Amino acid sequence: MKLILLSLLLLLTTTQDIRILCGNSLLLTLNRGFQYVFRSAGGSGQYRYEISGLPPGLQMQGPVLAGIPTKAGTYPITLYCYDDKGASATKKMVMNVGQQAPGA
Repeated sequence: MKLILLSLLLLLTTTQDIRILCGNSLLLTLNRGFQYVFRSAGGSGQYRYEISGLPPGLQMQGPVLAGIPTKAGTYPITLYCYDDKGASATKKMVMNVGQQAPGA
């Protein structure tokens, strides 16, 4: 009985929810190179990421979002993170792609 209780206690204390560690918005400049590395915490093992709603010119490879945005606008995106055991987290964000400031 003590062994079962101890095993259950260890299982409960070592299992954590995944959290995606980033803000709610990203600011990008039109036609200028961009790179951002997403980070997560919790869960188990390696993370796998997927993203939807990206502006044209950007792509995701692993936790790295990179490219050159080619169309200005506001883009609602959704980031998904999965761990080795199938646990997941979702983060909704906004990407704002704006014109380069004059003189910049």
